[in-house]
Amino acid sequence: AKSTPFALFTYLERQTHPAGVVFGVAVDAKGQVLDRSIADVLLGEEVGAPPGEASWVQCEHAFAASFASVQAAAAHSAQEVLRERAKSLRAEHEKTANVLREEAALYRVDRLAEIDMDEKAERAGTRDQMELFRDASTNWHARRAAVDTHYDKRLKDIEHFAQVPE
Repeated sequence: AKSTPFALFTYLERQTHPAGVVFGVAVDAKGQVLDRSIADVLLGEEVGAPPGEASWVQCEHAFAASFASVQAAAAHSAQEVLRERAKSLRAEHEKTANVLREEAALYRVDRLAEIDMDEKAERAGTRDQMELFRDASTNWHARRAAVDTHYDKRLKDIEHFAQVPE
């Protein structure tokens, strides 16, 4: 990379982190995208002494004729980087979503079993005298419906989490 002039284009990507992640694409004057490690090294260097800085006259001489193609090559490479990151993020989210779906299903089963036990206990009756004269009985159908509503909402939230835009 030191033997030929190149431009470093920087982009901000907000899929993997809410505050955004800056990444770069290095492209030489001929429009060839350089290895990603070059951009990573340049972006990781400390600001104190930027190596390879060039005057605007040198930049114009090197890139004036081909800047549009250099910029297009950088944008195309940045799109590829974003596609790869989205694919990786999608795989991570799907893996997590599978665990969350399983957890939600197990929670639903456990909660319905608790409701069944409570209903059986109520139907068996109580030995407490204060409970003998209770007028209101529990609406078990409504409790089961609430569990199903919670489960459906949880699945929708998980599906929303699993979707990663292109």
